[in-house]
This record gives sequence, structure tokens and C-alpha cells, in this order.
Amino acid sequence: MRDQIKDLEYFNEFLQEEQARITRFSDKLASGGVKPERRLPVKTKIHDLKLGILTARYSRGDELSVLEGEYAELLKSWGEVWEPDNYNKNLNMISLGGLKPGLLQKY
Repeated sequence: MRDQIKDLEYFNEFLQEEQARITRFSDKLASGGVKPERRLPVKTKIHDLKLGILTARYSRGDELSVLEGEYAELLKSWGEVWEPDNYNKNLNMISLGGLKPGLLQKY
């Protein structure tokens, strides 16, 4: 459901902060600043942050056609961080795919 309480400024600030977090985590991964045993948890965190951004952009009122590409990228990387017991995340991913008829079938 699209948010009716928070304003555009709230969403813009939230999205900017979350994108900065993704950049920091991604830079650490790329530079080798993450121990091998921590790589998967960091990749999972990045995926979670991207999912949060996608959800916030939907709540902000962004067009579904614009969000479709981001969702496709999340789907591609979901297998790498898949955890069958992470019910909430898995349901969120599936639910977002249901926003546009046929979206999940495309990927």
C-alpha cells in the first residue's frame, strides 16, 4: 500500500541514507575489507537494504514500470543470499512480484 502519512522529504532522506550504506558495504566487499567468512552476511545485508529501498520507493509512489528493473536485479541476486527460513524476506520478495501481473513469470 502506498504511504499516506510520510512526505516526499522523508522518503528522499531515507533512500539517500540507505544508498550510502549500500555503497559503504559494497566498497568494503570490493576492496577486500571483509573477511571471507563474513562475505555472505554482508551480501545478505546489501540485498536486504536494496529490498528496503525498493519497498520505500513503492511507498513513496514511484511508478511500477520504473521499479520493475530494480526488482529484476533483486531477483537475480536473491539466490545467492537465499535462506529458506527467512520467511518475512521471502514473502516480501514474492509480494513485490505480485504488484504487476506477470512480473514474477518474466524472471
